[in-house]
Amino acid sequence: QESTAVDLNVRTALSPIKSATGMSISDDLDLFSPNSAQAFTSSSVEICVPPLIQSLTAFNVTSNSLKVIWETDVAINQEFLVQLWKDDRIVVDARTKEQNWTVSNLEAGVLYTVRVVSWLRGTEGKAKLQEIKTAARIMEGRARITNLMFNEGLRNRSSDQFKNFTDQFIAQVFKFLPEYTANLLASGKFKILVKSLREGSVNVDFQVIFNEELAANVSKIIWDIMTSLEIGSVLTFDPDSTGISDYNECASLEDNDCSFNAKCINTEGSYTCTCSDSFVDANPVQPGRNCREPTVASLITTAAVSESILINCKLHEISVIMERSFLDARHIPASSLYLGSSHCNGSFGNSTHVALKVGWTDCGTQISNNDTHTVVKTTLWSVASLSTVSAD
Repeated sequence: QESTAVDLNVRTALSPIKSATGMSISDDLDLFSPNSAQAFTSSSVEICVPPLIQSLTAFNVTSNSLKVIWETDVAINQEFLVQLWKDDRIVVDARTKEQNWTVSNLEAGVLYTVRVVSWLRGTEGKAKLQEIKTAARIMEGRARITNLMFNEGLRNRSSDQFKNFTDQFIAQVFKFLPEYTANLLASGKFKILVKSLREGSVNVDFQVIFNEELAANVSKIIWDIMTSLEIGSVLTFDPDSTGISDYNECASLEDNDCSFNAKCINTEGSYTCTCSDSFVDANPVQPGRNCREPTVASLITTAAVSESILINCKLHEISVIMERSFLDARHIPASSLYLGSSHCNGSFGNSTHVALKVGWTDCGTQISNNDTHTVVKTTLWSVASLSTVSAD
């Protein structure tokens, strides 16, 4: 049979008002008057300031590219300035009229910052920033060189001595690598980054950063690097003070892009982020990067069928209340109704109204967040007619 769908546009009222009928479906289910919700039409207000960017999230993050998507509080003709920062400098500066942006040719394992600003009539709005680390497998290495003496020039990363030593160190590794591994290094599939030099002859702290596509080859490449260090002829390494092991990205905020409201969990060569208890993950595609505190509306009502269907959102639970006359007019039995999945819940009510409830994490209920609201979405189904109503 033909399916029908009705979009329900919902808004939070300023204050709850009990239904004039005083009808109660159950002791813990409050009903409110649909007339208490304030109507709003964006076209009825002249926009004089750039719209606020409410959310900025990352998708499709790879070792060499990323995509960001953002939402604004008002949909109007506007332009956005998008900047990609690395450390304290801008590496990409772009403008777009779309609300998404993709950038490529990036470095693996680098913590970038995306900055998005809305523009309207030559005026810049408030910037929205999101830290994003490109995908990589990162290992840390240490090596002690016994045939060189340390000097203060090697301590300064910006000095010519430091740069020359780094070039010499990587050149020796490259020279004695097997051809396949050497080609991977030359093509940028993995890189060796010297982080610091310390006294004690010369102690080298370095990282080996692998593109995500090489995850299965990390152990073999590490073995090749260690072998090249042992057989090199220019620099002599102490085997007891030379090795490569996992790098802990969770030890420093500068090494991961987890939300401040998330837990960073170190893994072999990488890390994961998980939103802390009581926080909602607004972007499960990149877990633990956008963790929001739940905002529960005191009242939600609908515009399309506001006289017949009410939606009540409480913490961890959403309820849909319908007039029986509305269902009878459409020949929809109350017993045929369910929210999300047919096996999860059934209807209950009294002589005038029917109600259904579903938990925020049950029956395929969807949750999304921005800076000001939590949106909980479920679908009201009727088995008999196959009709649907989406409820937010």
